[in-house]
Amino acid sequence: SDLYTFTSGTYTVTVGGGGTGGIYNNGNWTNSTNGGNSSITGLTIAIGGGGGGSQHYNGQNGGSGGGGGGGDGILQTTSGGIGTSGQGYNGGIGGQNNGTPNGAGGGGGAGGPGGDDSVSNGYSLSGSGGNGLQYSISGTTQYYAAGGGGFNFTNGPQASGGVGYGGYGSGGNGYQNASGGNGVQGIIIIS
Repeated sequence: SDLYTFTSGTYTVTVGGGGTGGIYNNGNWTNSTNGGNSSITGLTIAIGGGGGGSQHYNGQNGGSGGGGGGGDGILQTTSGGIGTSGQGYNGGIGGQNNGTPNGAGGGGGAGGPGGDDSVSNGYSLSGSGGNGLQYSISGTTQYYAAGGGGFNFTNGPQASGGVGYGGYGSGGNGYQNASGGNGVQGIIIIS
């Protein structure tokens, strides 16, 4: 959301790609990756979002923090990743429900933190993603950088992404016993 002023000249613009979701394969998990940084001629404009934790993994630090991973009935609380001041919020806590498969924390967004996993009516509820922020710098008002929702190991409802989910810079949702969703690439607007 920062504004930068550049003099006339030639610049190299790099738009960060979305991170990849954690991979699930025959009961084994590979952790997710962070989104890429966006920059103009070496000056980092935005830091890529932190990847969400796969089973028993902590969320990763980034522009917004990734949500902590869920578990399979073993109490192993996972922490959310830490967001970058002025850019995004922390991810939510996962794996807090002892004795039953438990959910993951939601990813942090530009407008708010990811939700923690919780329990309701016997179901583990994974954390929702943090909200994105609205800007009209492109000429159209739209949301950017919402966090993805965490995944559940139970048949309870799956969490949703934050308000503005799916816009540029958003995280990917988690899915029950399946690979996580990928993040959305960033954007640099020159006006």
